Amino acid sequence: MLSAAHDAGANELPYAGSQEPIWTDRPVRVDKAAQQYERVAGLFDAFVTKIRVKPQAQAFDGGSFQQDGMIYIIADVVGPDPKRICHADDGSIRACGSQSRAFLKSLINRRYLECRALPIALQTVMIDCRIGQYRVAETLVASGYVRAARDAGLIAVEQDAKRRRAGLWADAGCRLSERC
Repeated sequence: MLSAAHDAGANELPYAGSQEPIWTDRPVRVDKAAQQYERVAGLFDAFVTKIRVKPQAQAFDGGSFQQDGMIYIIADVVGPDPKRICHADDGSIRACGSQSRAFLKSLINRRYLECRALPIALQTVMIDCRIGQYRVAETLVASGYVRAARDAGLIAVEQDAKRRRAGLWADAGCRLSERC
């Protein structure tokens, strides 16, 4: 009884009546005119530019760096002046511009960046990068050491950094003016 039900159900399955192998260990010629196979689109990865950041790379500010004669500007962020001094609510003074530059350097140093690149000028490229699955611009904005560019989609991340008073947002002047 079980085998009869099994045989009846097997005929309803795709390829159940066919004796052709589904998988082969040899190359098979595909005749597009005679065989109707589904065409599956290939994977598209927009992050095609690969950059291995060397220890000698020089960070200009929290949003740009130079390596091997090329200048890379990270898209969707605005770094502070490297000489910026921040005054926290508790009266402490910090060199937040230098801290921003140091944070960028520590984030990308000796890392493998996968980027979308847009050439701007000779030897200058705007990049939107990720390290693994984390977007570099989002990590920088979340740290509070850079601002999100207008319409960058990072405004909520920046608001969270302001709420936590992280990085630049420890300075009351930055929070009030929304600029640093």
